[in-house]
Amino acid sequence: MGWREVVRAYEADKRRSERDSVRRQRELQRHYAELSREEKREAKDAEKDRAANEAEQYENSFEMLLSVHKDCGEVWDWKRMSQEPGPIASKRRGAHEANARDAADAYRPSFFGKIFGAAKKESERLARLVEGARTEDDAEFRKSKEGAPWL
Repeated sequence: MGWREVVRAYEADKRRSERDSVRRQRELQRHYAELSREEKREAKDAEKDRAANEAEQYENSFEMLLSVHKDCGEVWDWKRMSQEPGPIASKRRGAHEANARDAADAYRPSFFGKIFGAAKKESERLARLVEGARTEDDAEFRKSKEGAPWL
């Protein structure tokens, strides 16, 4: 084998290697394109499934809204209900009076208060507070009664 044959063999091997490299590159490109198409197809299928699921949910809620009149509750006996007594009238709440009365009951005059007459003045002041609180409770009751005619 001469030097020309070695050069020819080397060049042939080089061309064969280049062809194989190009062929391998094309295979990789085809494989990549195939993977891309498959990924797009899967994404499209997933989007179709999601859209179908949303459409089914919408149709279900729509059917539920359309059939709400078909679901009947209990039957009301209006004649019997008209003969029943009305709602109970609310009682006067005495929160202010109760607080003032608690304060009056809790008052214990001191020794010096008893001697100098301050205890009597304080007891009278607490009694006036109880009366004022009762008046305030009555005013609140009348005000609440104006807003609710059945009381």
